[in-house]
Amino acid sequence: MKIRFSTIKYVIPALFTTYALNYPAPAIAQNFKNANKIIDTFEHAGSKSVNPVDKYTQDDLPRAFREEINPSSWTNDPDILKKAPNPMFTLQGEKVRAKGVIDITNCRLYIYNEFGKAIESFRVAAGAPKTPTKPGIRKILGKQVYPYKNCPKNSKRYRFPRDYGPKIAYLNVVDTITGVLHDNGGYFHGTRRESAVSKANRHLTHGCVRVHNRDALYLISDVFKIGDYLKYVK
Repeated sequence: MKIRFSTIKYVIPALFTTYALNYPAPAIAQNFKNANKIIDTFEHAGSKSVNPVDKYTQDDLPRAFREEINPSSWTNDPDILKKAPNPMFTLQGEKVRAKGVIDITNCRLYIYNEFGKAIESFRVAAGAPKTPTKPGIRKILGKQVYPYKNCPKNSKRYRFPRDYGPKIAYLNVVDTITGVLHDNGGYFHGTRRESAVSKANRHLTHGCVRVHNRDALYLISDVFKIGDYLKYVK
């Protein structure tokens, strides 16, 4: 039986293509999977030892807040991040992802990336039993820096600026049904007493959320944008 050359020139490429698809592709896919594991491990190992808050030094703090030690509670410990609440919520029938979630019960803030994965966490101080921090959705409407002279002169921020630390994000409560904003969202800010954020029991504010002062500089300057949502949960 004669085999025509025209037949061979189609059979050989077909066989080669079949081999390439059935053998190298799974191996390549597995190699990609292994490579991604290595990259993830490398990135995690590298980031765990680098605190992004360290870019802010004592010199970046107003003199009123410079202490012998200005701590940071930043962490990307997987054991902590796996406890992060779901950042999603429904706003006027649409699913929205919050930039951060504040676990009021455990006094901890979680920050999420664009894929909804928790990537870093901080200790916070939240409301005392008599002045609790209420759950709900807040929207960041603005930022202010110490000494808060651009606020009403009869406000506590103007009269006692040191109570709020070096930087403030001010918030409005969001009605998730109507989308209406209410001017009772409180503030996210630094603190006059760093030790308060280091205590085991951190339910001690008048309802606002406080963080260490260098953490406040990092979060409010580098992480939170005007228009971002924060989700407060119990």
